[in-house]
Amino acid sequence: MYRGLWKLINRVVNKENVLSAYLGTAIVGWTAVVTCVGLGLCSALGMAFPEALPNSICAGLYAGIVFGLIGSILYLQRNPSEMK
Repeated sequence: MYRGLWKLINRVVNKENVLSAYLGTAIVGWTAVVTCVGLGLCSALGMAFPEALPNSICAGLYAGIVFGLIGSILYLQRNPSEMK
C-alpha cells in the first residue's frame, strides 16, 4: 500500500513537494478510512450517531498518526532508494 501510494504521488506531484504530499495523503487517507469503518461498525452494532461519531473520529485520528505518519516514515527509512 505504501509503495503504491508513493508511486502515485511521484507521478502527480513535483519532486520538491513529493515527501510532504505523500505524508499528508497517508495521514488523511488512514484517518478517513478508519473513521468511515468505525461509523459503519457502530451503525451495524446499533449505536446512536452522536455517540458513535466521537469514538470513530478518535480511532481515525490515532490510525492516521500511527499507520499514516509513522508507517510512512518507516517505509521511507527502509527504502531510501525510493526517495531519489
